[in-house]
Amino acid sequence: MSPDTLDQPTQLGNYDVLSKIAEGGMGTVYKARSRLTGEIVAVKVISPGPARNPVVLQRFEREFAAAKVLDHPNVVRAIEYCNNGPHPFLVMEFVDGESLGQRIERSGAVPEDESIRLIAQVCDGLQRAHKQGPRSPRCEARQHPCQPGWCGEACRHGVGEGRRQRS
Repeated sequence: MSPDTLDQPTQLGNYDVLSKIAEGGMGTVYKARSRLTGEIVAVKVISPGPARNPVVLQRFEREFAAAKVLDHPNVVRAIEYCNNGPHPFLVMEFVDGESLGQRIERSGAVPEDESIRLIAQVCDGLQRAHKQGPRSPRCEARQHPCQPGWCGEACRHGVGEGRRQRS
């Protein structure tokens, strides 16, 4: 294992790590449970290499600040940011579901009418982000959900697979 990789932790702050969701160049996202509330969350942990870069850490903190103020059914909710340990992490709403990328890999192209519906939902979330001022959320099309009854997550802030329509 290289010095820039992180063994799967069992705890991060007040969260018990349950499983790994995804891993990328900047870090790893885990499914976890809050020891305070019992809520299931997604925890994005920055990798040790990037965590040594102050510019990367500032961007990571800005990502949280941008996500924290957004409240929209198509935007993943940010919960907490922790940078006072060896592994800085961002806690977000856990949204279970098949991503658009997974769906396309499994079934091929998405039908036009469904694509239009998903794009409209993503645009609604982006419009809310734009109205609330300059922000820097990351929007990645492969992560948008495609299951019937699910909305596209406009901005995943590092993670987000789908969310049931809010009533």
